[in-house]
Amino acid sequence: MVGADPPGNLGSMINWIRKGIYFNVGKGRSKRSMVFAKDVAGVILKASKFGGIYNLTDGYHPSYAELSEVISTQLGKGKPKSIPIIIAMCLAILGEITGGIVPFNCNKLKKMTSTLTFDDSKARLILGWKPKPVLKYFKL
Repeated sequence: MVGADPPGNLGSMINWIRKGIYFNVGKGRSKRSMVFAKDVAGVILKASKFGGIYNLTDGYHPSYAELSEVISTQLGKGKPKSIPIIIAMCLAILGEITGGIVPFNCNKLKKMTSTLTFDDSKARLILGWKPKPVLKYFKL
């Protein structure tokens, strides 16, 4: 979920870009579903009337490359560079060995190279779900 001071991978990406140490892995093609926390909060009451389980996304699944470029632009940084997967693997192993001295490990590498997207068509059909597009309205 996206909101003020996002946690998790998005928060890490923002911090790494801010520090100038973020690199996309490969071409940064892995995609993630995203949604604004405020949009989720706005649909909870309606969903409670219908019941059920809903995937909520903004309907567009940006790649890490797209997302990092939006963040870099807002921070006044250059477009993030990409590193080959083999170099990222070496850094991840180094992160495992050093126990956190390198802020990158095998778990983070797996997350950065795996696509994780969801289908929100049920929410759109039943709840009339129409969230804001994250890449268009995301502000740091």
